[in-house]
Amino acid sequence: MFSKKTQLCIDVLLTIGSAPESALITTQKLAKKMCISISHIESIMRLLREAGFVRSVRGPGGGYCTTGQLAQMSVWSVVSALETPDDSDTSCSYRATDSLERSLYCEIKSFLSNKTIGEFFEADSAWHCELPSARLGFRLGPEPLVLKPIAPNSVFDLALFLHREQA
Repeated sequence: MFSKKTQLCIDVLLTIGSAPESALITTQKLAKKMCISISHIESIMRLLREAGFVRSVRGPGGGYCTTGQLAQMSVWSVVSALETPDDSDTSCSYRATDSLERSLYCEIKSFLSNKTIGEFFEADSAWHCELPSARLGFRLGPEPLVLKPIAPNSVFDLALFLHREQA
């Protein structure tokens, strides 16, 4: 009925909607959460950005956020922005199922116009996103442990190393 691309765009919007409000979502986090490649997520995010559903924030700590109230956005507005009309049948012949297809299209449009994206997502506490206001200052953590090799670092120390190991 809808293309895989449109279904995936709706899935991405639902996933973004489950994140904390005003959080910036990276493509890496989306790809990991949805089990999709990063390049595929980037192409979907480009479509959503061009359609005006999300905006991107560049730089360190950047990501994607919604442009408006995702909870009040109708599912049909997303579908109609992403789907192109099916002009595959260019013949002038009348098919018996044409009226059935038109009525089904009208029913789907009516149903999805009355459904909002917000009806289908729930807040997910598993997101580990930083809110834009919390990204001020440096994020210094403990220094990593320095690992020292047990082996010699040159061929000239090899004989001394082997001698110590045998003793």
